Amino acid sequence: MILMSDSVKVAEIYTAIYPTYSDDLEQRVVVTNKHGEKLAGVLHHMGSSKIIVLCHGFIATKNDSLILDLTDALTEKGICVFHFDFSGNGESEGEFEYGNYRKEADDLQCVVSYLWGNILCNHAIVRSGASNQDSTIAQDISPISFKGKL
Repeated sequence: MILMSDSVKVAEIYTAIYPTYSDDLEQRVVVTNKHGEKLAGVLHHMGSSKIIVLCHGFIATKNDSLILDLTDALTEKGICVFHFDFSGNGESEGEFEYGNYRKEADDLQCVVSYLWGNILCNHAIVRSGASNQDSTIAQDISPISFKGKL
């Protein structure tokens, strides 16, 4: 799943908070979910007014080749990207569970809330979904549909 918001100028806000960083910033981030588990993520700050949250698929991680290819393509276009491991996957804490979509949705909401609180992204993405005019949601991007589209 990809979540995108362009309602705030992330680069200007981030630069005001962290003025010593350049526009090409890769930062490891840890977000705690509502179960107290630490979720490992990476923020690629490119000085863009847009940020996209990339979510890995089943039995994958934030370092899956599709996620990294998408990250490279988006950052080459100057778009900020955040990708993370759901709980029980990759470097994140927690036990892996089959079909635990509600917990993944909770993890995603914690990530977006963190980004809103720390990077000032549009926190309404998770709550209002596709009805939010400042947000775009795309789901189930496979390598076949992705190839050559960016």
